Amino acid sequence: NLDINLNSYLKIGNSNSYGDAAIPKEDAVLDLEELHKGDFISPNITISQFINSSNQILYGIPGKSNVTIGGAVASDTHGKDNLWGGSFIKNIKEIKILLASGDELIVSRASNPEIFYSTVGGYGLTGVILGVNLYKNKIPKSNKFSTKVFVGREIGNLVKNFELSSNAYWVGWINLLSKNYDWVVEISEPIENSDIISKKIDEVGEFNFSLPFIGKNYIKSLELINKIYYLLNSKKMPNIKSLKDVIYPLTKFSDTRNISHRRKIIQIQFSIPLKNESSLSKLLNAATYRQSPLLCSIKRLNKNETNLNLSYVQDGWTIAIDYPHEKFDHTAIRKFYKLLIDHGGLIYLAKDSTLLDFEFKKMFPNFNNWHKIVKEIDKNKKFQSMLSERLKLKNW
Repeated sequence: NLDINLNSYLKIGNSNSYGDAAIPKEDAVLDLEELHKGDFISPNITISQFINSSNQILYGIPGKSNVTIGGAVASDTHGKDNLWGGSFIKNIKEIKILLASGDELIVSRASNPEIFYSTVGGYGLTGVILGVNLYKNKIPKSNKFSTKVFVGREIGNLVKNFELSSNAYWVGWINLLSKNYDWVVEISEPIENSDIISKKIDEVGEFNFSLPFIGKNYIKSLELINKIYYLLNSKKMPNIKSLKDVIYPLTKFSDTRNISHRRKIIQIQFSIPLKNESSLSKLLNAATYRQSPLLCSIKRLNKNETNLNLSYVQDGWTIAIDYPHEKFDHTAIRKFYKLLIDHGGLIYLAKDSTLLDFEFKKMFPNFNNWHKIVKEIDKNKKFQSMLSERLKLKNW
C-alpha cells in the first residue's frame, strides 16, 4: 500500500532521462515488489536483459543499453527501426498498474484503454507499473547486420534520399558546425540465419572523465573531429556489425558528456511532422542560434497510436541535439520553441529540462485529453515528478 503520510511518489528505473522526468518531486521513490507472474515481466529489468533471456528483439529500442522495461513504457521510447517498427507501445499487450487508490489493474487496448494509453508515454504520472506483458513479435533474430554508410551535404538532400527497407535500422548524424550541414547516414540490414543465441548483449559502460576543451571547441578541436569523422565515413565500405553495435550507437567515445564540463549536458530532442520537413534547416538554424552544439542525430518516426498520452512520436522526423550545460543559452532557445510550435513540432519530455509550461501546452494540444484521464485516477496528485511540477501537468 502507498504511505498516506507522504504527499507524492515516483517510481523510477535507471534514471536515463537527461531531464527531470525521473526526478521525484519530494524525494519519495517507490521500491515495490517486482511482478514475475505468468506472462508479466518485471519493469525493473533492462531491455538488454530481456533480449538476452528471451531471444526476442523489441520495437523502439532506445540508444542506451540499460534502459528498463518500465522506463521504456513510461517514455514510449523509439529506436533506429524508425518507420517500420514504431515506438515502444507496439510491444505492449498488457500493463499491470498500481493506482493512487491502491487498486491494482491490468490494462490493455481492450480493458481500461484510457489508463493503458495514458500510461504509455505518461512518465510515471498515472501510477506504478508493476509488470508488463509483451507481444511475441516477428522481428528477425539476427546478430549480424550488413551496414552501409552514405554521406552528403544539406538537410534537404538527406530527407529527399531517405530510403528504408523493412527490418533495416536507420540513423543519421548532422554536423551543425559546418555551413552546409554535412551529414552521415548509416543503414543496417539483418543477415538472415545469423546466430543471436550465443551472442549476449553486454550493457555499455560509462567513462567517468571529462575533456571539456573539446566541447568548448578550443582551437576548433570539435570542428576538426567532425571533419575527420565525415571524411572517414565518405571512404567507408560496407561492413558487418553486431546487433549490439546497431541498436546501441552511444559508446564511451560518442557520449557527449565526456566532452562537457563536469559531464553535464542539455539535450533537446524534437519531432516535426512529415509535411513540414522542408523547414528542418530553418529549425536547426534556430536551435543553434547563440548555442554551442556538440552532437546532432536524426531519425525517422512513425505515427503515434493514440492522442491520450504525452509521447512526442508523430509521422515525421526526430532530431536530438546535445549542448554543454554551462554554455546553454536559455533565452535564445525560446525563439526555437516558438518556431517549433508554429511547425507542429513536439519535444521529447524524457530528455527535456528547459520547456516552460505555456510552451508545452501550445506544443501538446492533446494534453487536455491526458489531463482529464489522469485527474480522474490521481485526484490527490500522488504521483509527481519535477517535470510534472515544472510544466504544471497536474494543475487541479
